[in-house]
Amino acid sequence: MKNLKEDFFDIAFEKMEDIDAFDMKDVKLTEYKKETSKASENLNQFIEKRIHPNTKKRLMELLRKRDETFSDYHVRENQLYYKNGVSTGIRIMIETLPMKK
Repeated sequence: MKNLKEDFFDIAFEKMEDIDAFDMKDVKLTEYKKETSKASENLNQFIEKRIHPNTKKRLMELLRKRDETFSDYHVRENQLYYKNGVSTGIRIMIETLPMKK
C-alpha cells in the first residue's frame, strides 16, 4: 500500500509539472536564477582562460555530473515538498471538518 501512495504523489507531481503548475513568479527566485546563470558564466570563462586543455575536458565532465546530481536532488526535494504539503493540507481539512458542525 505504501508504494501506491508514493506512486500517486510522484504521478500527481509529474502531471502538475506537465501543465506548468509550478511555474511561479517570484522576485527572489528570479534574482537567484540570474545570479546562478552569472556564476556559471564566470566559471566557464575562468575555465576557458585558466585551465590547461588536458585538464579542461575532465573538469567539465565533473562539473556536468555535479550539475546533473544537483538537478536530480532538487527535483526529488520538490517532489517531497509537494507530497508533504498535500498530505498536510488534507490532514488539516480532515481534522478541522468536525469543527464546522
